[in-house]
Amino acid sequence: MPASPQHQTISYTSDKSKRNLLRLALWEVWEKTCWWCNEALPTSGDAEIDHIVPKTASPEELHDLELPDTFQLDAVANLAPIHAAAARCNQRKGNTVLTGATSRGLKTAQKLAPTVTRKIKRWFAASGLESQLLQFLAADDTQVTREVTQEYAGLLAERLFHVARAQSDDFTTVEYLPLVSDMGAVPDIARFGYLDEVAVRLDASSRFGVQIAKTMFDVDLIQTLGEAMDAVLEDFDGRVEDDGRGKHENQEPFAVSGLRHVKPNSLAIEYDDGSMTATLSGIYRSEYAASWVEIDADMHELEGHVDSEVEGQFTITIALEPATDPNVEHEVTIESLEYDDSATN
Repeated sequence: MPASPQHQTISYTSDKSKRNLLRLALWEVWEKTCWWCNEALPTSGDAEIDHIVPKTASPEELHDLELPDTFQLDAVANLAPIHAAAARCNQRKGNTVLTGATSRGLKTAQKLAPTVTRKIKRWFAASGLESQLLQFLAADDTQVTREVTQEYAGLLAERLFHVARAQSDDFTTVEYLPLVSDMGAVPDIARFGYLDEVAVRLDASSRFGVQIAKTMFDVDLIQTLGEAMDAVLEDFDGRVEDDGRGKHENQEPFAVSGLRHVKPNSLAIEYDDGSMTATLSGIYRSEYAASWVEIDADMHELEGHVDSEVEGQFTITIALEPATDPNVEHEVTIESLEYDDSATN
């Protein structure tokens, strides 16, 4: 008689459906990143289950890692998501045992193993609709799964929106946009190198504001915020006070010449062991007007006009490490960019 899901030993398996669920759990618990290069894995289908200590490891290699006698190669504590076979990570790692990287990977895997195990046991016990949904979510990223996802994406998003609005906002309305900003010209920041591109994370209301501004009014809000950050950083000397601990902070609203739509409220710049963190908070406000003419089914000409105001709080956080290469690229995330949109007709 087979063991119940709650009493099963979770490990690498030849059962494809269970292996896909294990891959999904590893991908989620490892925060959707490849353990080898630490870069993002967009979907679980972009990952493979990797044995951190390869199954081909020699007795000498196992001895050098000082593994306990109870260590098992197929156990969850030796498994992690890695870029799939065609990607560089799996090819580069291969069957190599690199003591430093392998030890670090094992340490993380051992820490996360209980969470992965609990999740998998729950999923293995699922039945009916939940089991079918899990199998779909865990499926390989193939042309078939992409076509099915695309066909039903609208219905899934609509149901998620009505049933779980918060999750819908968190997981279906996030995107990344380029923001080009050259901060190497700022004398006090030049030693950190050039900031060539940043990633902007938008929530649901933020994306709405950005898309409306761009589509209807040809206003690039993202670039506007980039210009604001540039202008503030260029002029932050004398605007902020040093508290004696390497932190400069201004908590009073202030104006920046040349900026019409952005009002900074506070700026904090902190240095720590050669790195710099700058946080700018403020208000973005723009008023737009649009007119249109359309012909209805009875060939009547209809005219319309709308005045719209987009207003919201924003916070931009930039973290830079010392850079010796003047062409180094840094990634920055706008952690919060939330808008309250109001329109009057």
